[in-house]
Amino acid sequence: MDVRSRNLENSIGTTNSTTGDFDEWPAADGTGASGFHDRTGRTVGLARRDELTTEDVKELVEMYAEFDPPGGAHGLPPVRESRIREWLDALSIGFHALGRHRGRVVGHAVLVPTDEAAFELAIFVHQDYRHAGIGTRILTEVLAMAVDRDVPEVRLYVEHSNDAAIGLYESVGFEGEVVGPGELEMRLSLPA
Repeated sequence: MDVRSRNLENSIGTTNSTTGDFDEWPAADGTGASGFHDRTGRTVGLARRDELTTEDVKELVEMYAEFDPPGGAHGLPPVRESRIREWLDALSIGFHALGRHRGRVVGHAVLVPTDEAAFELAIFVHQDYRHAGIGTRILTEVLAMAVDRDVPEVRLYVEHSNDAAIGLYESVGFEGEVVGPGELEMRLSLPA
């Protein structure tokens, strides 16, 4: 087993639920919610979704409508509500991990199939919840879903100046290469 596989297994291994007073948020399969305490002590509920519910979409629209910076990376998330809904509809072919605090979505990771064998990752954390470990947890949740579904490879695009995101991706084994002005493509091969 190489270092990347160990890092990914170690990261995915940390997604076990904590017990406690996290938001009640039933999973799509009815098994209930899982949760954890972020670095600031907030209790964050986690949910995995093969399909977003109507309530998920409503809460995601709310999160993205107040997202800062607007249209941050590559014009995502979109800025206007109608565009956000269209974008979420396009992402519906993927599978999702959501983080929730006090009745609202504060983080969203999605893997969407591409024309190649790889799935493309998009991950966003509300600005009031960054640098608290929520991105790490929703990333490891969605990667665990990918492993469960035998996804061979995940890729993403990130601005080369986004050190926090690059550090997160590298911590679970992503490797990157420059593909355009100011842009890295990062890839992660998943264990079979």
